[in-house]
This record gives sequence, C-alpha cells and structure tokens, in this order.
Amino acid sequence: MASLVGIASWPFTSRLAASLAAILLLPLAIGFSLLWSVVYALVVGRVQDGAWFGKWLPSLSAASLVLLIGTYASNVLFIDTALQARTLVGYVVTAALAGLVILVLRAWGRGRAGPTLRGVRLRRVSALLAAAVGLALVIVDSTFLTESYWSFHVGLLPAMVGAFTIAAGLGLLERRLVPVAVMAMLGLLAPGAWRLGSGVPQGVYDQMASIPTLQQRALLLGRRLLDRDGDGYSAALGGGDCDDRDPAAFPLATGGRDCLGWSAGVVPLPTRGLPEPLLEAGARVPRMIVLVTVDALRCAETAPERHLLDGVCANITRLGKQGRLRMDGHTTYPSTGVAIQSLHSGEVFPRDGAAHELLAAWMGRQGRSTHAISTHRNQMPAPVARSFQTVDREPQALAAQGTASSAAVVTDRALAKLREYAPSAKPPLFMWLHYYDPHAPYVDPPGSAWALEDAEVRYAAEVRRVDAELGRLAEGISALGSDALLFVTADHGEELDEKGASHHGSTLNEAAIRIPMLAWSPDRALLNDSSDMPASLAEVAGYLAASALGQPFVSDDRAFSWVLSHGKREVGIYRDGFKLTYDQGLNVMALYDVRHDLGELRDLVTQRPELVQSLGEQLASFEAAAAGRAARTFSE
Repeated sequence: MASLVGIASWPFTSRLAASLAAILLLPLAIGFSLLWSVVYALVVGRVQDGAWFGKWLPSLSAASLVLLIGTYASNVLFIDTALQARTLVGYVVTAALAGLVILVLRAWGRGRAGPTLRGVRLRRVSALLAAAVGLALVIVDSTFLTESYWSFHVGLLPAMVGAFTIAAGLGLLERRLVPVAVMAMLGLLAPGAWRLGSGVPQGVYDQMASIPTLQQRALLLGRRLLDRDGDGYSAALGGGDCDDRDPAAFPLATGGRDCLGWSAGVVPLPTRGLPEPLLEAGARVPRMIVLVTVDALRCAETAPERHLLDGVCANITRLGKQGRLRMDGHTTYPSTGVAIQSLHSGEVFPRDGAAHELLAAWMGRQGRSTHAISTHRNQMPAPVARSFQTVDREPQALAAQGTASSAAVVTDRALAKLREYAPSAKPPLFMWLHYYDPHAPYVDPPGSAWALEDAEVRYAAEVRRVDAELGRLAEGISALGSDALLFVTADHGEELDEKGASHHGSTLNEAAIRIPMLAWSPDRALLNDSSDMPASLAEVAGYLAASALGQPFVSDDRAFSWVLSHGKREVGIYRDGFKLTYDQGLNVMALYDVRHDLGELRDLVTQRPELVQSLGEQLASFEAAAAGRAARTFSE
C-alpha cells in the first residue's frame, strides 16, 4: 500500500516522472504482491506452501497493477488536486475494478495454478525478490524523485524498510541466504557509496544533503545526535561546526564566531523606506500608475534550455524595447505571501505590521486613489489589503477553479477602472492587479479537465495567455492617453523539474527566483530618468515611489533571497551575474555564473574562492540585518 499512497500523492507529473512511473508500474505491482504474500504466509505459517502462492499470486499482481495504473491516471489525467471530486471518483472506480479483478481471477484459477509452484524454494526466491525491490526503491528514491514530491518519499520509506526487513528475516532463517540479508542491509548505504565514488568536488555529504531522501534523513539525524553544544550544527558528518564546545560558534553566526569566516566586522545592511512625498519642482509624473504582478512567471530568457518556452513572453519583450526591461530581477522569497509583502514594504524580511509604510498607503498619502484587483487570497495578505482604499476580489472565485482562466477578466476589470480615472477631473490613481493563470494546475485549453499534454506545454500556454493580456492592457492604456506608467513583474518563478524540483517555494534555484522587471509608458518621458531598474522585488516600491515624485531611482544592484522548506533555511545573493546560495540547515553552499549557466550545472565554489568570500560577506550583512526579525511565511 505504501507504493499506492506514494503514487496517489502525485497531483501533477512531468514527462520524466510520468515515464518513470509507467516503467515502474508492472515490477512494482508484482514486487509488492509478492511482499504481501510473504508477509501473509509468514503470519499464518504457510511459508512452504507453494499452492497458496499459486492461488493468490496472479490475482494479487493483477489487482496491484489496476490499483497503480488507476491511481496514477486519476492524478495525472485530470486537472485537479489529489482530494477533489474527479480524483476521488477515480480512486473509487479503481478500487472497485481491482476488487473485481481479484474475484474474476480467483474464480477462473481455482484448482488450476496451485500445484505449479510446489517445488519452488520459496524462502530463497522471496528473499531475493524482497532485496531487489528494496534496492530498486532506494535507487528510485535517491536518484529520480523530485524535492516537491515530499509525500512520495514518506510513502516509500516504510516500503523500503519492509522490503529489507523481509529479505533479512528470510535470509537469516536459511543459512545459505545470509549473503542476501547482508545485501539488504547494505542497500540503505548504496546511494551514499555511489556518490562517494563519483568524485564530486564538494564531497559526499553535500550531495547526500541535497535531496530529501532516506540518506539525507539519516545524515541529518546523525548530525543532530553528534551536536555536542546544541547550536544545531555538528563538527562531524560535514555539519560545519568549527567548535562543537561553543554554542556561539557555527556557520553564519551573527553574535559569535562564524565558522565560514564571513561575519567578521560586518555591518548590518541599512533598510530603505519610501521617500518623503515631496514632488520634484517641474517634474512631470504619471497620473495613473499600474503595477502588475504575474504569479509563477518565467520567460524564455530565463530558460534557454527550455525550447518550449521560446517566445512565450513576446509582449513583455516588445514592450521592453519601447520602455525598460530587466530580465535578471530576483524575488526575495519563492512563494506568493512573503514575496507580495516584500513587494509592498520594500523589506526582504516582511513582518506583520511592517516597519516601513506600505506602498499603497504611501500613494494614498500623496493624494492618489488606490485600488487592487485580487485573484487569490495569498496575493492579499491582511496588511497589504488594508493599505488599499478599495479591493476587487470578484476574480478570486473564477481563479479558484483549477480549469478556468481568469486573465481576460482581470484585464477587463483593470481597463474599466482605468476608464473611470482617465478624465483629468479625477484624482491620480495607483492600481495593482495580479494575474494568476501560470500558477499550477496548468491548463490548455481553458476549461479542459484533461492533462494529456506535457506539463511544460501546458505551462507555456498559460504564460502565452497572460502575455497576450498584458499586450491588451498596454493597448488599452495607450487608447486612454499617454499619462500612465505600467510596471510588470512577478512574485516568483516556476520550476519544471530542474535540479530535482517542481513548482516553487522550496528552493532558491534560478528558475524559482528569477523574475522580469518591465517599465513601460505610452510617453517615454514618464519613465524614470534613471536607467536603473530594480534588481530585487524589494526595490519595486522604491522605484514606483520615485517615479510618482519625478525623482531618479538608484538600484542597489544586488538581490537577497531566502526560503524555509522541509525544516531547512537557505539564503542567497545575486550580484553582477553571480549567485551564491548557502543552505544553513544542510551546510551546503553553491556559486553559479547564471549569466552563462542558467541551468546551474557548474558549481564554482572551489574555482572562485575570492568571489565566494566577497559575496559571503554580503550574505553575512544580510543575515545581520535579519537578526531578531520574525518573518512570517505564507503557504500557497
């Protein structure tokens, strides 16, 4: 059943995972049928009875295959989540078919198949099969499965333990099978041994810690048990603690000794609030400022290896040529709730009751009407919602339908609001709207309940649909006059199985945190005088405030990001085309030149130690600024 639970947890599956699952269906079904048979036979004391296997093996194997295929199909063929109506109906139908298969095959095979297995050495065959299944599961768990499928790893763990336990138990019952028992126990160590011999520059511990597998759990448990000073880091097993007798000494310590050597003499980064609303003399500023965020957006420029994404952001690229465009912007956090609060507060670590005035409240204090169009509750954290004078939540109901597209409705409602404020007698306007379509589940075409195409194909269709709406929004703004500024960005990116991760919210991989920054106006004179564009989502509020005052904007030209996931905390910095990340929980760092290596395939930590030190010191400043701040994480 562990296999069934694991596959049932796959709500949306990519081509790689789908191919892998299809290949594994038959051996998993037969393998688990044998394991169930052995467990039952051991319980009732019939381990030598080949007739029992002959009676039940065909029907159990066939029923297992029906269960696995039906459960898998219920998840990947429907645009739905694992516990919604269509999927649950698929589960019920699958269970009924499996039961029917058992009844039919048992009735057909009665008295026919029993004698065929009487002469088989069942202990030996069962032990070998159990060990083989256990090893296969360990290899699949540590090599093929992705980080986002956490429940799959949890489902496979008891299956692995059960398989190895059966193999070892049967092996010890018969002296000739002792090697099988030894092999079963060594199976848990096989992936670690494989990585040890692979010659990875940063060592086996870094590699074992990179994916949440059984080996990682054992590694982290060992570190916790060997942590002598209780600071969360151990000196053994690659834990990174340089002094395991001093609780103030650990990697990136801000109040003690930093084992990485980055924090010495570091001054916390200053935080910048929004400028005082003092209009520059003679400055011409836009009457209408429109901020657009797109959920889970990535463009072709962020994934050259993803040829299916070529041209998906055609209108963003076209408008960028007319205005200003930066494709290497970065979010502060790869999930909507935290990222949106950073967007409006200018803080990398947003808090309830932000220290700085939120952007909409600032715009209102300057005399602008403020309006937001919301498509999802996580898009409107309570502090942000309160900062707007009016919030239109009507599109939320449509966006909540997994098979629907709300992009056109959002554009229609935005243009309707802009028409209200187009006459010069109206006060100036600041409006924020959020397009939700690219967020999973991916739908192509809208309204279809089937996921027959690859996830990347459907995601590309979602992005093209929103990009077309951005083009329509820009045309509508032009038709109303030239007195407007449009700024387009995203809350975060989206991972499509790069580096073993899907969707967003769990890693600082470039696909998850790189976002575009577009500023456009029908009148180029309304664009900010500075050629700088925000490097970080936390700089967007400052850019729009400066544009509203006719003041130049100066970017810090670096972006800090962070994420909490699976009990670990990862921080990162992007500057001058290089990105350094450090996973504090796993003690793993990585440096990439993402200008030339967007896939992040070549880790430069050992080749560029001076750059690691320089960026590391800036990361330590970032950590010092964050010390004592309680950041709130919103789930998606």
